[in-house]
Amino acid sequence: MNHKNSSNKMVSIVIPIFNEENNIRDLLNSLIGQTYINIEIILVDDGSQDESLEICKRFSAEDSRIIVISKKNGGVSSARNVGIEYSKGEYICFFDGDDYIEESLVSKLVSTIENTRSDVTFTGYNLLYGNRKIPRQNSVNSGVYSSEELLTTVLDNGTMSGIQFGSACTSIYRLDIINAFKIRFNENIKINEDGIFNIEFILASDFVSINNDIKLYNYRQSSLNKRDYEFLKDNIEIATIYIENNFREVLPNFETQIASRKVSESLWLILNLCQQENIKYSGIKEELSRILSSVKESPVEKFVVENELGKHKLVYYYLIRNGMSRTIYFLTRYIVPMFTRIMNR
Repeated sequence: MNHKNSSNKMVSIVIPIFNEENNIRDLLNSLIGQTYINIEIILVDDGSQDESLEICKRFSAEDSRIIVISKKNGGVSSARNVGIEYSKGEYICFFDGDDYIEESLVSKLVSTIENTRSDVTFTGYNLLYGNRKIPRQNSVNSGVYSSEELLTTVLDNGTMSGIQFGSACTSIYRLDIINAFKIRFNENIKINEDGIFNIEFILASDFVSINNDIKLYNYRQSSLNKRDYEFLKDNIEIATIYIENNFREVLPNFETQIASRKVSESLWLILNLCQQENIKYSGIKEELSRILSSVKESPVEKFVVENELGKHKLVYYYLIRNGMSRTIYFLTRYIVPMFTRIMNR
């Protein structure tokens, strides 16, 4: 195998694993086949109850770059933090055990972060949805930015999308910054933990590069809509409280950003609530009214950039702004799933 990247700096790749026996082989094969050779693959088994750990050990026996760590179950953030402690590279990436990557991803990540002399690189990705591979990219255009340029909208840019860099899996980071500033994934946060990690990293950085042309990470989305509604609601609140307590004094334009985030939160909750099978319609209707009333308490139009909304979000924005709970329910419960099934045939 020819190593075509001019840099030879080690890249640590941390992968938390929990019950991934059906998917982990795909990811490990894609890592072993990377054109960038100088990598260490740190597999942190988080108390799997299937064959995941044994599969990891078999791969490790065949490739000395693979390090296997076994720990009690503590969640994805806990596993990633353990992986950080073991990492020896100059750069670090975080991948998920149920995803897979193309063979040139690490090489292109290293090239971008080196050539731009940035502290972190964020890229695009492919969303695996049914039988389709849907390309996705950051809402910020490709380029090199000072951290100050990004911090004005990093929490929410008014397009009902939430934290702008919401995943840690499509990025490469300087490990020395993570260690110097003791940046870790918050183990008490179950929603937005990646995005909060990224905000804390950007706050510690000088320059950030974005390359939306790189779409070599294939992401199997675990939809928010499949989660228990109370779990989602409670953990969004936990994340928001953390954000308010820790970023209010350091993020510019904070009051506008947090108000925009709360509009985004209403959309996430609505999409999840209307698809819950274990909640009666009367309960859904009551909770919908509560969400819509809370949004109406603030001048929503000040915190949403209407002309930058995609057509689907624009529809929801109009319905939310006008408190049209029945239409929201019917659209989310029946119309959207019907079109999704048709598109996936």
